[in-house]
Amino acid sequence: MSAKRTVVINDIARRLAAEKGGTIKAREEQIAEVFDTLRLVMSDPELEDKDRVFIKDFGIFKFKLRSGRTIVNGLGYGENYEVPPKYMWTFKPASAFATELNAD
Repeated sequence: MSAKRTVVINDIARRLAAEKGGTIKAREEQIAEVFDTLRLVMSDPELEDKDRVFIKDFGIFKFKLRSGRTIVNGLGYGENYEVPPKYMWTFKPASAFATELNAD
């Protein structure tokens, strides 16, 4: 069994610089700009349930309201906690991307 590996922006920038040219530092800055812009768009206070961010050939980020629920303490103390409803982002990969991910 192989060890788990975390891919960081530097890994992506290194690969992009090797394939497309440019310096690793410049590619890191470009990637950071894309994610900063995506973060700004996704944290827009005017977004509502059913809004989404579509990235061609990658997938869709959907903004959804997760319903509130009651959590029961499993340690036997009989305490219940109410978790309020909250908005969350979900991701659905594009069909071609999902096929690529599941290819053997």
